[in-house]
Amino acid sequence: MTSEQQVAAMNSNPIGTEVVYWPTLHRAGKRTRTRSKAFISSSGTPVVFVDGMSGYVHVGHVEIGSLMPTDSPCFDASFQHLWG
Repeated sequence: MTSEQQVAAMNSNPIGTEVVYWPTLHRAGKRTRTRSKAFISSSGTPVVFVDGMSGYVHVGHVEIGSLMPTDSPCFDASFQHLWG
C-alpha cells in the first residue's frame, strides 16, 4: 500500500476514532483516539496525531477497532487509556 493509500484508508474514519497505538510491534499497546486527519509528513511518511502522544505517529503503528484485552501481555498498564 502506498503512503497516499495509507492516508486515505486512515482518513475514512473520523477524528476521534478509537484506536490502539503500538509503539513497537504488538508490545505496549495504548488505547487512544485520533486527534487529526492522517497526512504525509515532510519525509514522505504517512502519519497521524493521537491523544496522549506528543508528536505524530506512523499510521502503520495505529490499529483501528482493536479488541486488545486488558489482561493481554501487550497491554501497557502504565498509560492513561482513553477507552475500554
